[in-house]
Amino acid sequence: MTMSFLSAPSRRHGRRTFLKNSLSATAAAYAGVSLGFFQFPSVAQARAKRSLHADPSPMRSLSGSFSSSTFNGDEYRRPHDILWHLDTYVASKGGWPTEVSETRDVVIIGGGLSGLMTAHYLRGRDWTLLEQATQFGGNSKSEVFNGARFSLGPAYITVPEAGSLEESFLTEMGLSSGARHEKPEETRILFGGLRNLWAGETDPQAKESAARIEKALREVNTSKFPDVPWVEGADLSRDEMRDLDRQSAEDWLNAQGTLHPHVWEYFQLYAWSAFGGSLEELSAAQFLNFAAPEVDGVLAFPGGNGAIAQALYDTIESTSPGRLRANTLVLDVREKNGRVETLIESPDGNLQLISSASAIVAAPKYVARHLLRNVLDADRARLWDSLNYRAYMVANVLLSSDVASPAFDIFCLRGQVPDAPSFGRRSDRNCTDLVFADWAQEDNSSTSILTLYRPYPLDGARNFLMAPQLHDRMKTEFATELKSWLPQLGIPESAIGEMRLTLWGHSCPLAKKGLFADGSLEQIGAPLGSRIFFANQDDAMNPSFESCLASAYRVAGVVP
Repeated sequence: MTMSFLSAPSRRHGRRTFLKNSLSATAAAYAGVSLGFFQFPSVAQARAKRSLHADPSPMRSLSGSFSSSTFNGDEYRRPHDILWHLDTYVASKGGWPTEVSETRDVVIIGGGLSGLMTAHYLRGRDWTLLEQATQFGGNSKSEVFNGARFSLGPAYITVPEAGSLEESFLTEMGLSSGARHEKPEETRILFGGLRNLWAGETDPQAKESAARIEKALREVNTSKFPDVPWVEGADLSRDEMRDLDRQSAEDWLNAQGTLHPHVWEYFQLYAWSAFGGSLEELSAAQFLNFAAPEVDGVLAFPGGNGAIAQALYDTIESTSPGRLRANTLVLDVREKNGRVETLIESPDGNLQLISSASAIVAAPKYVARHLLRNVLDADRARLWDSLNYRAYMVANVLLSSDVASPAFDIFCLRGQVPDAPSFGRRSDRNCTDLVFADWAQEDNSSTSILTLYRPYPLDGARNFLMAPQLHDRMKTEFATELKSWLPQLGIPESAIGEMRLTLWGHSCPLAKKGLFADGSLEQIGAPLGSRIFFANQDDAMNPSFESCLASAYRVAGVVP
């Protein structure tokens, strides 16, 4: 049987092997779209909607009904409306504070994975972390229901190399023994039943194509790996990396020879789910940075990558209590008198100024664009405004009976390669793949939950993601999709139970081709002056756990 490329769960971030050689290696490269598509509530509504949640941790336990009545995920309404009308809002709160309320060494802005990791690597320093949402973790959040843990976003990482930053981090967090390894030969796709695409079980003629791709990916992973961000001494020279980045993922696959349609369909769905973009859009370098390491399999934690965020949260709370501040909205960041002043709205609604020697913006650049509008240079503003971010939706479905997990992540094929969608031509593929959430727990829960992923691999998708009654309509569409899948898994349609929906409106940075080749990738996350720094996966436009870790490790080593 062919030992093949692993079926990869999408947008579940985690396919980079950055700092492959040693912990002493450091990144030499530093790596906004308009949000005006949304219709936002008034400032008064934004105030009224502010809520304090007793549990800001990334992994929350549910009680009562499993079903959702509204989307969870992004908590965007309050910050969007306020940041678009900041002067009016500040005036309504009594004006800009005249005195500093707090002094710190470092202020970290953003409590997703990058922000939490940055705080972890700044231990021993005097820092505080500010998160506007009621919960930490960014889109790496999870929930627990009747002992079953399930992800609201990313669900796995790649297997870290020995001696790598990733391996050291997992060991330090006590996570190394908590993950389950899905081996390449264990992966399956859905095509009239569970099939091994790479062994030719969907069509014997697909086996040769799959073997050829698997061989090419192994060669990339072992000797031609495209580090993102690029570093001196990497497998590829800078010129080789530029040449690869100018190619699309589609170009690279075409260069491997004629491929079976099932292989093409798989990789198109993988591109949508992992990147929020089609093969023709994506940088071949970024695509291979994701896909090549998966020839060795992936690691899945119970609850997905929310387990990583929770481990960080627990560690920080135990060693630096009171430093993590949720429901704290940052309004403005600027240098003043050799310091950084950060204007915030505290959970009680008061405006305050925090003075710090340095600030690290761990929010995505379309948010940083507004926080730094008074100090951002025109060239950086134009660069950030040129970046693309994509949306996706997640449905967690409670099955009415306990079901043994036949595999972890399963891409669902139809036998036809889907075209790249556009705003005027939406795809008929409602979902790309499903995850058996209980697989990572080795089915030790009495509850079975399926996690379905629905990417929106096109610009402008957020226009229709704000439609009225969207939540109920999406529940119906997810259920319809499941009804076509469950019989192929030997599960009756009647097993479909309650459903929870999560919407991430712009959380996936698009790794489009040419960003490294034209020099943009090394400027996106470069420091702004000598006191404002950045740490986010979009520094490298690479939507992964590894990108978050690399950016946090880098910035913690350079911030004064």
